[in-house]
Amino acid sequence: MPLNSDILTVCDAVVEELNSSDASFTQSFTAERKYLAEVELSGLSGIKCYVVPLATMQQIRSRSTTRRLVKIQIAILSKVADLTNNTIDPLMELVQEIREFLRFRVLSSTPDFGWQNDQNEPVYNPQHLHELRQFTSVITVEFVNTDAT
Repeated sequence: MPLNSDILTVCDAVVEELNSSDASFTQSFTAERKYLAEVELSGLSGIKCYVVPLATMQQIRSRSTTRRLVKIQIAILSKVADLTNNTIDPLMELVQEIREFLRFRVLSSTPDFGWQNDQNEPVYNPQHLHELRQFTSVITVEFVNTDAT
């Protein structure tokens, strides 16, 4: 399977996992696959969760096999009424819940791909918060397919 197909398959699988009935988060949202994690502020209500393709890579495993790596980003966006801890802390908690939910996960609809690592840096975008009153956090997640040839 071509790497570009891999990344779209993984993105769709992550959307499916985040929206599944076994995903239990303290706040509700519906994940969507997009190419840009942008939203019109005037239309922003509730929490938006976008899964975006980021990068693909192949590494040699042996003389005749490779392993494929797929990197995606999960963006959490929410308009905030105020900049208090009571408003922002639950959003930070949701980001951590998503990271914990995906940690060590093998994707149900794409069982050849499993979680490799994730990163959440910076944990939120201070400029968006200050200038736009929008909480923005991006999690970068890498999935690996070790059965690749």
